[in-house]
Amino acid sequence: MGFFSALTDIFAQCLLPVFLIVGLGWAVQRGIGLDVKTMTRLNLWIFVPALIFDRLAKADVPLGDLARVFLFVATMMGITWGLTWAWCRFRGYTQSLTAAFTCSTIFINSGNYGLPVVELAFGAASPALALQTVVLAWQNITTFSLGQVIIAGPHLGVGGALRQYLRMPFLYAIGAGLALQLTGWRLPGPIDQAVVLVADGMVPIALLTLGAQLGMVTWSRQLGPVAAAAGIRLVLAPTIAFILLKLLGWNGLLAQHLLITSSFPSAVNGALLAIEYDNEPDFAAQTVVVVTALSALTVAVVIWVARSFL
Repeated sequence: MGFFSALTDIFAQCLLPVFLIVGLGWAVQRGIGLDVKTMTRLNLWIFVPALIFDRLAKADVPLGDLARVFLFVATMMGITWGLTWAWCRFRGYTQSLTAAFTCSTIFINSGNYGLPVVELAFGAASPALALQTVVLAWQNITTFSLGQVIIAGPHLGVGGALRQYLRMPFLYAIGAGLALQLTGWRLPGPIDQAVVLVADGMVPIALLTLGAQLGMVTWSRQLGPVAAAAGIRLVLAPTIAFILLKLLGWNGLLAQHLLITSSFPSAVNGALLAIEYDNEPDFAAQTVVVVTALSALTVAVVIWVARSFL
């Protein structure tokens, strides 16, 4: 199969279903309007914690692989942050734009975009889903701690931002899920089934929420910073991840998953923080829209590279 045929096939199988549901959410939002704040809270307080807890508790993946995912994602975040800081200094961005720009490059959409893409790329029964849960957990931990400090620190202070973070339920879902993973314990049948039902609802609700969130974006002239953020998030980050994986000598499913997840677009939660604290909200929202749209091509290319060279 030629490169373009393979790319078309990857897009149709792994990305088109995701964008169709996102597009449905966008169309409904533009047509009749949705209560996006409530949808976002449902994701944050119910669906994401249930998914993290269920997948971690039942993960059929060696703890060493889970630890490698954690360390690799943390390393990539640190490298991307350093490059982003250098770029913002070089361009002379303001403190507020630097904060919003940083959140758009170091935080990825690992849940309502990344999880369904990983499921479609590897299969519903693949261990890659458990690996992606670790990425999702890490991104939630850092977005609502580090990200909140970056964006909201000037408004709340570091202590206030961290107190907000400690209220988030996913933190406790991570601890409970890992505890069950380590001990081998299981929830009573009816409770476990209820958690599974909620966890299974995360993907469609999250994709519809993403579409509705994108449907609310207003546009202004900030093409230069938006293009730069897209380049770092979609091109530079996966290129660095590929080089790092080769240097480490990792291959197979673990390496493929790590490369693919490194290419995901900017996190919506980062933009939501910018909007909530009025920190370059137009730039943050526009970046999510542009980067998410462009990822239809770039993520397909990265999936092909992962399957071909790792």
